[in-house]
Amino acid sequence: MTVHLRLPDGHTAELLDTDGRNVSLLSPHPSPTGSIVRVILSERAPPLQIKVRGCRRMGGSSNASGRFRVEGRFVNLGRQQREQLLGQEVRANPKLPASH
Repeated sequence: MTVHLRLPDGHTAELLDTDGRNVSLLSPHPSPTGSIVRVILSERAPPLQIKVRGCRRMGGSSNASGRFRVEGRFVNLGRQQREQLLGQEVRANPKLPASH
């Protein structure tokens, strides 16, 4: 099971890794360093903000997949959202320990 986060434009980003503070996403869009990426975890909560630390094209120079690895940190992740996100990641990747 893969964890997908919805982007405001309707596309989805795949959660690659998180420790509850830092995050790596596979996104259909590039994001410049220092920018803020917004993702939607739940319709009942405001969008999560990720401050971008770096972004690189995946799949070589041709980028046939049109995907970008976006690395950053959460800016406004609350405790309940963090627990929800970490719980989803553990279910999606059972090799991870339950507590980070």
